Amino acid sequence: LVLSSNSIDEQSVEILSEWLSNSNIKTLVLMVCNIGCKGLTFILNALKGRFIQELQLLASYVQIDESNGSILQDFIISTPFMKTLCLQFNEQVSNIGAHYIAQALRHNTTLKTLNLSRCGITLPGAKTLCDSLETNTSVNDLNLSENDIGDDGIVCLSHSLELNKALTTLNIMSCKFTKLGLKSLALMLTFNTTIKKIAWADTFLTESEKLIEKDNLVSAGLLTPSVEAVLF
Repeated sequence: LVLSSNSIDEQSVEILSEWLSNSNIKTLVLMVCNIGCKGLTFILNALKGRFIQELQLLASYVQIDESNGSILQDFIISTPFMKTLCLQFNEQVSNIGAHYIAQALRHNTTLKTLNLSRCGITLPGAKTLCDSLETNTSVNDLNLSENDIGDDGIVCLSHSLELNKALTTLNIMSCKFTKLGLKSLALMLTFNTTIKKIAWADTFLTESEKLIEKDNLVSAGLLTPSVEAVLF
């Protein structure tokens, strides 16, 4: 089921959720709607433990706070066929949402794709996600692009991915990091051979600076052919 640019608000989401709770729907995509905090709660309660495999709520004013964060956490843990969760372009997911998602990732073994692009996540939220990635064995595609996590967030992520053996694709475009973050990624890739692609362009580095840093990585012995294939 795909609903895009509809006048869907919390009240209509409640009606939709009544139908969802009795359906065997496998994919739900809501784009440019007005779900809100209560609307998200309705959807999660309706789909929890059912057959849903893909849930995408894009640019739909999804809000996560203390009232529904644990519901999201329980949904991720308790929905056995869930493979894709996309909350892209919902800046009110924030660090609170990142915390509850991270807690769920400590237990979930089915989620493969997690898209948190432009979700208002900063360094504290990134750190909680990084901690969970150290032990998570299922997520292989992670999108954290357009979140202001900076060098400290990238360094923390790099340390966690030295231990992670599941992730193959990482998107950290426009995460506002510099050569320090880039160096930590290259160092991480000398330990991690599972990751095949990292999208990291549009950082604070200009094109000429990227070439300089590439030469610096070569000089430091960090830019092996396999590392270069992933980063460049």
